Amino acid sequence: MRWGEFAAAEPVFAAEIRRSLEAGKHNYLATIREDGAPRISGTELNFSKDGADLWIGAMPASRKVRDLRRDPRLALHGQSAEPPDWTGDGKVAGTALPACEDHARALLAEYGYPTDREGIVFLVDLTEAVITRLGEGGEHLEVTLWKQDRPLRTMQVS
Repeated sequence: MRWGEFAAAEPVFAAEIRRSLEAGKHNYLATIREDGAPRISGTELNFSKDGADLWIGAMPASRKVRDLRRDPRLALHGQSAEPPDWTGDGKVAGTALPACEDHARALLAEYGYPTDREGIVFLVDLTEAVITRLGEGGEHLEVTLWKQDRPLRTMQVS
């Protein structure tokens, strides 16, 4: 599910996820290496100005591009503030869809990135979104989880 569809289906939750993912310029991207092990990379992510897409860009020869071309599964984790300012962590998982050349150029231009250099843009097709935060009173964690085709649910973890 593309970001715009998710945001339309769960507007309050999507806004909370977006705030977490936009809290810092650099986020964490998990991909799957050729040997099946996880790889964590720093990445910048962006939301299209029309709200339809969550996307990441990368250099064509980067390991993350090679990983995503071989196995498009990914997870993104937003930055965390240090306590006592921590309000929760937002995470999404899904698959990377290579954007067509015209769409990629348009997305890059929206943010002032050069469009005359070679680069790869992946749209994130969401299958899962999670916010983990302290529950009321700070005695437990509260995990709110959305999975495609399932209702939003919140669980307490002690």
